[in-house]
Formats: sequence, structure tokens, C-alpha cells
Amino acid sequence: MPDKKLVKASNKKPAFFSRLGGGLKRVFFLSFKNMISELRKVSWPNRKDLTNYTIVVVSFMVLMAVLIGLLDLGTSALLRTIISGG
Repeated sequence: MPDKKLVKASNKKPAFFSRLGGGLKRVFFLSFKNMISELRKVSWPNRKDLTNYTIVVVSFMVLMAVLIGLLDLGTSALLRTIISGG
């Protein structure tokens, strides 16, 4: 009668990387090839659009920084008033 451990080991599915075998390099390079192919399909903005987008993003970031700073100052003043008791 065969050993139970040997029977179980022979019925196990091989690990993921062992199933790939030597094709791991092929899969790796194929994914980069596909990525480059997809990046060529992207419609990149021209210089004028990119400048406009950059101005919008930077101005929004400055606006949010000022807003968060004001909220922080207001909250700090409110907490200082509550802690000092009046």
C-alpha cells in the first residue's frame, strides 16, 4: 500500500511560479511591451493645455492650503478658549 503522504503530495497542484517555469521572464517582458503599447495610445496634452492644467492644479492647492490653515487657526483658537475656561 502506498504511503499516504506520497499520494497527497502527488495530488497537490504545483505552485504558481513553478507552473510558470522558465516563462517568468517572458511574462515580465510581455507586460512591459503591453504597457508601452498602451502608452502610445494615450492622447498627450499639448504645451498650452499642460500649462493651463498646471496653473489650475497649483492654484487649487494654494487655495486648499490657505483654507486648511484658516480652519487650523480657528480650531486652535477655539480649543485655547475652551481650555482656558472662558
